[in-house]
Amino acid sequence: MNLTTVLAFVLAAVGAIASPVVDKRQSCAEAAQFGVLEIVPSDLQPGTGFTVHIDYACAVELGVVPTYIDTYIEVPEGNNGHEPPILLDRRTFVLSPPPLTQALTFTASFPYYPVLFEGAQYTIGVHTIYPINGTDGNPILIEGIVYGDINVTTS
Repeated sequence: MNLTTVLAFVLAAVGAIASPVVDKRQSCAEAAQFGVLEIVPSDLQPGTGFTVHIDYACAVELGVVPTYIDTYIEVPEGNNGHEPPILLDRRTFVLSPPPLTQALTFTASFPYYPVLFEGAQYTIGVHTIYPINGTDGNPILIEGIVYGDINVTTS
C-alpha cells in the first residue's frame, strides 16, 4: 500500500466514525433563536381571549436561555404616536428539571384600549431577555424579539 491509499482509508474511517454525530444546532433554524411563536386565535377584538405559546427548544439549543420574558401588543410600523406598546405579560423564565420544559404558554384577553385603529397592523411581540458573557466575563442582559401578526377589529 502506498501513502495515498493509507491516507484515504484513514479519512474514510474518521468520516464513518464522525458521521453519526450530528450537531443539534443544525436542526434549528437561526430564525428560531428567540423562540417560535404561536397565537391562537389571531383574529381579535377587545375582550377576546387568546393563547400565546412560545417554544424555546431551538433557542436553548442555540444558546439563548431566557431570563425574563415580556409580551406586548405593538404597532410595528406606521405608528402615529397614539399607540404605545401594551404589556400583556411579564415573567421570569425558569427551565424546569429534566425533562426540561422549554416553552411558555399563557392566556390573555385583548384589552379595551381607548384608541384602536381599524385596519392598523398590530402584532404580539415577545421580548426575550437573556444573558451573554461580556468581554470581562461578567454576564450582561440583551434582548431578542419575536413577532406574531394579529388582526384587530373594533366590533
